[in-house]
Amino acid sequence: MTATHHFEQTPDGWLGFELSVLRRLKLRSLANPFAGEADLDFALKRWGVRVSTNDPWRWAWAKASARVENNSERLSVEDVALVLQTDAATAAVF
Repeated sequence: MTATHHFEQTPDGWLGFELSVLRRLKLRSLANPFAGEADLDFALKRWGVRVSTNDPWRWAWAKASARVENNSERLSVEDVALVLQTDAATAAVF
């Protein structure tokens, strides 16, 4: 990571502060065992940092994994409708 990496618009609040501190470091990888919303992890991934994310809460782990690991897959409107029509969302095993 170099200082030339930046967002189109710098985030506000704690995320902006964290990124301003981490921007000065030469990070190549990061492990975050308590990701929560994983905004920081996602931002660092956009900078090219290798990110490993986790969280003890099942919802946070699923959201963080999807945000950080997924590079290209996007659900279509039909895919979302199918998931919402079935019990697939509650039957998933994490």
